[in-house]
Amino acid sequence: MIATTRNPNALDNPNQRKIVRNFGSEKYVVYSDSSENGLVIKGVRYNGTWSEPVTITEGKNPFLLPGFYLVYESCDSVSAIYGRKTDPQRNWGEAHLLSDTTYNCRRPILSHLNILFYIRENHDLTDSLIQVEFDNDFSLSESVGLFSNDTIMDIGVADDLSYYTSPFPDDRYYYMVNHSLDSISIYSKDYSAPQVLVGSTKGRKPTITYNSYGDFFLLYLNDDDQIVIGAQEVFTSEYPVDIICVDDLLPPIGFSFLFKRRDTLFHAFYDFFNLEIRDTIPGNPLNPSIAYLTFSEDYVDYIWMEDKDTIYEIYYKRDAKHADLSGIDPDPKDGISMTGYPNPFKNHITIQIKSSNWNGEPDVSIYNIKSQKVKTLAPNAIGDGTFTYQWNGRSDAGVKLDPGIYFLVCTDGKQKDTRRLILSK
Repeated sequence: MIATTRNPNALDNPNQRKIVRNFGSEKYVVYSDSSENGLVIKGVRYNGTWSEPVTITEGKNPFLLPGFYLVYESCDSVSAIYGRKTDPQRNWGEAHLLSDTTYNCRRPILSHLNILFYIRENHDLTDSLIQVEFDNDFSLSESVGLFSNDTIMDIGVADDLSYYTSPFPDDRYYYMVNHSLDSISIYSKDYSAPQVLVGSTKGRKPTITYNSYGDFFLLYLNDDDQIVIGAQEVFTSEYPVDIICVDDLLPPIGFSFLFKRRDTLFHAFYDFFNLEIRDTIPGNPLNPSIAYLTFSEDYVDYIWMEDKDTIYEIYYKRDAKHADLSGIDPDPKDGISMTGYPNPFKNHITIQIKSSNWNGEPDVSIYNIKSQKVKTLAPNAIGDGTFTYQWNGRSDAGVKLDPGIYFLVCTDGKQKDTRRLILSK
């Protein structure tokens, strides 16, 4: 537990991220709380240990960007969008007005490409999605109305989280618009071209993730409140899903996401073939939020609330996205059994992959944390559904690879599995 609040809506709206990772071990969480004078926004920081909560400002529905940039709604009769940022000592600066105060404005979201989005309620009772660029001191460019509709229920934005590490930085981003209760549109845009409608579907509570090495993925709920990824319903159950919140995308490895069904929060990992439950949080956790805007290939950080009668407690957890390759398969019933030793390794690792349902020889490849394939492995022994491989930490070109995290990906038509490798110095 990292904080308490008296506001049942303290972490509302999963597309408005409340937790961020900064570079290193630092994390920051924002949430709203009730005070004698109305709603306030508080923050709690982790830098080795969790700090005591600090009141940042009056307001509600905060969204936080690493750095740290905070946007939020005012509690005025006509709600406006404001922004604040911290100095190097993490002291919050002055408030900057970011919207026209003659309109009700809501649901602010920031992109790490320095773009602010929010929904504006027009005087003719329609809604508009507004985009505006900002710089480091929250100075704004001229705002642009991207989209107008009778009703906009929610928005979500995804850009390339490998932007700063990619050899070919991508300034394209995708955004989704949830109209009314059951209509979703997905748009693509970059700085040099107008937005393009790339898809639409029937559904609600969407969330989106994108990586320029792969593609965008839209998750949403269908009419039966079941999870749909792309056009495929996954993990069907007789019970409805309440909330989805997606993490960053590492193609072709997959991505994590959170969803709540009945009284349990699930951390799931989807590898484009299968959905694997990585962790469960029982006890009716509420309003989960997942850290998104600083890329992590290795783990997820997330928060949620629990109702404790007179207050709500806010909890934090970190989960691994991937199982490590080891001498014992952690999930031998998932179709493909993958073992290996030693891991971590310095010079060589021996890998065994088994299945009772092969469709020919599987594709076994090594990927780095930038989603780049660095090595395709060929078996040096085959027998009784078992393929044995050796890897010396070199690329297909014979170059010794840098120490770090790599992913072993085995694909066989209808089956796929991934394990994490660590190449030591």
